[in-house]
Amino acid sequence: MVANLDLYRLKTIVKRLKMSDEHNYSIKVRTVRPMFMGLTLNDMEEFEATSAQDWWPEAPSGYFSPQTLFLSASASCFGLSLYKAARALHTEFKSVSVDGYVPMIEEDGIWKFDHIELSARIVISDESERVKVEKAAHLAHKSCPIGNSLKRMTKLAFEVVLE
Repeated sequence: MVANLDLYRLKTIVKRLKMSDEHNYSIKVRTVRPMFMGLTLNDMEEFEATSAQDWWPEAPSGYFSPQTLFLSASASCFGLSLYKAARALHTEFKSVSVDGYVPMIEEDGIWKFDHIELSARIVISDESERVKVEKAAHLAHKSCPIGNSLKRMTKLAFEVVLE
């Protein structure tokens, strides 16, 4: 019975987190020079991406690649979703840091990411917030649209630290 009650509460909270408006995103990508793409998102200034060095050894360092953007999207989505989940649960935390890892595998000549691993460190200033912040972390993991859109699983490990 307790598990059902927790599931009911979780579903209620997720409903509160859902946005009622339609959300659409667009990007324009263009060649700025060979092997460099210019990316323009909504009202942001254009930035450049190129291949990861493991795909193109001559690629310069210091640029985003599709691979790093993919992992960045997942890790930052969890971190930002945590703020939204904490607000919905009427709790707070001081900060969150997220480390991410994504192995790429080849299956039948097709390269793809196998899964994403996120390891988060969530800092709280009040021990009484621990349980709610832990619930918020689970809710953030379940409500992140990036992770929800992936066919492969996103694995999350986190710790809540009192400072």
